[in-house]
Amino acid sequence: MINKRKTALIILAAAVAAVLAASLVLRAVLTRDRLISLIVPKMEKAVDARIAIGDMGIRFPFGFGVNVKDLSFEKSMPDSTAIKFLAGDAQVRVPLMSLIRKRPEIGRLDVNNSTVTFSFPAKGMEAVLSDVRASMKMKPEAAFNLIDANADIGSALVRKGSGPGGLAVENIRAEASLKSGIDFADIELLDSRLRVAEILEMKIKGKMEDLKGARNYSFSASVPETQLPGVAEWIKTLDLASLMPAPRGEGVARGPV
Repeated sequence: MINKRKTALIILAAAVAAVLAASLVLRAVLTRDRLISLIVPKMEKAVDARIAIGDMGIRFPFGFGVNVKDLSFEKSMPDSTAIKFLAGDAQVRVPLMSLIRKRPEIGRLDVNNSTVTFSFPAKGMEAVLSDVRASMKMKPEAAFNLIDANADIGSALVRKGSGPGGLAVENIRAEASLKSGIDFADIELLDSRLRVAEILEMKIKGKMEDLKGARNYSFSASVPETQLPGVAEWIKTLDLASLMPAPRGEGVARGPV
């Protein structure tokens, strides 16, 4: 019995030593700069924008992945819409062998403590999504990508310009299954649901085509009839007046009469 326990302890100690050795080797080989050069270009291709990060390091041995701090990017669209994204924490799950082969495949992306800002200069509007927690899992196929994504948004604020006030909605949940081209120029919503403030839940389907060019959109949404009375009452509580254009002459300086 004692010999069996010694043998088991020796095997356990050897396994722990092997894991620690592998961890040290991986951290020595996959340095911050090395990880950035391997993974960031893949992420930039997906969002079609330059990405900035504060720090990056591997997570091992308890599940292999990459931890990212202060990930951000800004992107301008052809219609002058601007997107600004900032994630305080992000985890990228990458198969180890894909890194060793220098062909990283991003299997899953999780972000926390995130803020997304959409600016619409032509309309003088801005939308800010705060306290965003999101996850995306991608399965590459030969000619397309299958993507499962979900997001919890603490609050969404829509306002005129970047000043105070505006229309705020809290507790938003979105779930979607998508199919995209290899270059992410075309995206199809196969099945998606949007839940707002535990009051409204809708199903959405649609397509986004030629996202790097003309940008064509088509969507359809459906809401159960049983929710309509509650939705109508909820809309009455919203400050819609904060988004309406100011009356003509309001806020314009007047000279002496």
